[in-house]
Amino acid sequence: MPACCPYSDAASEREDNPNFFKMVEGFFHRSANVMEDKLVEDIHESEEQKYNRMSGILRIIKPCNHVLSVSFPIWQDDCFWEVIKGYPTQQSQHRKPCKGGIQYKTNVSVDEVKALALPVTYKCAVVNVPFGRAKASVKINSKNYSDNELEKITGRFTMELAKKGFICPGIDLPEPDMNTGEQEMS
Repeated sequence: MPACCPYSDAASEREDNPNFFKMVEGFFHRSANVMEDKLVEDIHESEEQKYNRMSGILRIIKPCNHVLSVSFPIWQDDCFWEVIKGYPTQQSQHRKPCKGGIQYKTNVSVDEVKALALPVTYKCAVVNVPFGRAKASVKINSKNYSDNELEKITGRFTMELAKKGFICPGIDLPEPDMNTGEQEMS
């Protein structure tokens, strides 16, 4: 039976410097090919139905379900407005609520945030953790802001997500990540 999720290793498809998201997708494809035969063993259907089911499952879990780009203003301590950008993603909603970290990072892209959520989705699924996975990045250098400003940034970011129905106790539970901790999450 052909592979559900074939991954070509052809030199023409390789990139000298692929972005993080493309590397994670490549790992997904290679892992799917390696695990496919073992995964279909437990499905009690015809061979064709087994591979069709597995192909469907892999197509469902691979893409990031939701990605937002939000911009919001904050009033800084030195009396001027700054517009902050943030990128929340919900990789997998097969189980709710989603759970994932909010990080502060200056050089972040939507693809990177999607790539960071993907492996954690699989880790949780493998050990049967009952959460979907999410990830969010706020595009700032936390060292350039006071504690008061960081509190405003996190509060406003989460408020923007709540207004869009992106977080609440039954949907998405944010947690600390890179450059964030208890103070920012409280």
